[in-house]
Amino acid sequence: MSYEREIHANGISHIDAAGDMHYEDGRVWRHGKCYNSIISGCPREVDWERGGTSYCRQCAIEYEEDIEKQNKRDKFEQLCALYESMELLPKGFSNWTPPGMYPWQAAALADIRSDYTRNVWLHAEKGNGKTYVAYTVLQGALWHGIPVAYIDCSGTGLGSVCRNHNARKAAATVKTLVLDDVSRMYVTEYAAGELHNLLSDRNTAKLRTLVFDEKSGKHFRQLLQEKTEGRFGASTVERLSWKGAPVIAIEMKGRNLRME
Repeated sequence: MSYEREIHANGISHIDAAGDMHYEDGRVWRHGKCYNSIISGCPREVDWERGGTSYCRQCAIEYEEDIEKQNKRDKFEQLCALYESMELLPKGFSNWTPPGMYPWQAAALADIRSDYTRNVWLHAEKGNGKTYVAYTVLQGALWHGIPVAYIDCSGTGLGSVCRNHNARKAAATVKTLVLDDVSRMYVTEYAAGELHNLLSDRNTAKLRTLVFDEKSGKHFRQLLQEKTEGRFGASTVERLSWKGAPVIAIEMKGRNLRME
């Protein structure tokens, strides 16, 4: 494409002797002025060091920030799509908008973020908003490009994930894994064994696991022991701790938000 044809293809009528660029729609980009002078009315001069031949320093910084935000958004959506495809995130998670947090949720979130080297067992009564806290943790990590996964363990949820080779491998290796409603899982030898092995794999690799449940770790340990005649229980929950980093136990107390 010739120089003249390239100019017209971009909607430019001509460049005059002063270097001003005239567009076919009547706009004029004055030589040495920020390109946004014809977009948003920016009055500043081009900053040759930061803005190159087109932008002032302020507009160049804003442009770079916009590009960075878009790149983060793209990475976020890619990770969401990947883990949703393996049922390791709720469907449509990339569009989830966090509601305003209540004080007890904010306090629990602060405790979770107080030490990223330790695992967490958070328990709260039904309706207190523990899953919203879990989603907030997931969303924050994904926005920073950190691979995380979520398993709804109620019913046969955990077993379903573990039967999928790719999903099981991802759950064992992501930076942070969230397990929700473990005490509501349908406990079989297979499910109990898979939970034990999954936590064992993550313990060996020193990868963070966050458990959100209606029961405390102590109550779940007893439940697992009863359901499996003692084959699983204490040793399973103990895999959430490692030397020098015991699991953080959080009891979140608040109102039943489902009743409001």
